[in-house]
Amino acid sequence: MLEKEAAMLAARRATKADLERIEEAFEQVDSVFAQGNSPGVIEQQVQADLGFHQAIAEAAHNVMIGHLTASLLKVINDHIDRNLRHLRGSDADWDALREQHRAVWESIRRGDAVAAGLAVSHHIEFVRESMNARSRHEERSQRAQIVRRSGGGVARGDPS
Repeated sequence: MLEKEAAMLAARRATKADLERIEEAFEQVDSVFAQGNSPGVIEQQVQADLGFHQAIAEAAHNVMIGHLTASLLKVINDHIDRNLRHLRGSDADWDALREQHRAVWESIRRGDAVAAGLAVSHHIEFVRESMNARSRHEERSQRAQIVRRSGGGVARGDPS
């Protein structure tokens, strides 16, 4: 909800300087996301992603949104890192993530608040689904390790 509101406000309120900053942040995201997935590159991707979302929040020209977004992004840094690592496992998911950032930037650049809100909503839902998939994968991996350490047997729990 916070990111959607920030994007919608940015589309309405962004100054020329704000748009230049968001464009630079988007270009950084696009450039670094085109690189590989070594640990150093992943860290650059996380920082670029954070910078892009923070630039949008600040372009909303709402002090509370800017402050809350900065605080929230610091708290969820580790989740972003793990999620980007997970998304790197699928070229289609990675390409979709890159296109979502482009859609957000383009709608803000055009000053289309409705499109910006929709683009962010789509992005957030995609990220939420990805985080859930990553969580299920991690749970399966942990169950498999427990079964392996116990010498076999049937793993019990969620069959998904």
